[in-house]
Amino acid sequence: MEEQLPTPIFELVVLHLYLSSITLLSGIIVLYLIMKSKNKFTWPKYITNSILMLLIVVILALLIWIKWPFKFDFMLGPFNLPTIAILFMFLGTYALMKNTKSI
Repeated sequence: MEEQLPTPIFELVVLHLYLSSITLLSGIIVLYLIMKSKNKFTWPKYITNSILMLLIVVILALLIWIKWPFKFDFMLGPFNLPTIAILFMFLGTYALMKNTKSI
């Protein structure tokens, strides 16, 4: 029997992007709605925030996915549970930062 080699990180990232594509798309739509509700929407700022959000969410969700300690599956229908958890934290923090006024 051949020894199984570890999966390369690139393949894990591609698989993670495939599995969490619907979750990430819904996160980008929610980010658009948050930015539009504050009347401070510009396309360059939205694109920058979207790319930053995708990078942060993918990296953190991959870390959670690799260390997943539970015996049940992390897919909830078309949604990826680690990605949902990180998106809630990121978008919640972003919405709170937009609601607070600086001194």
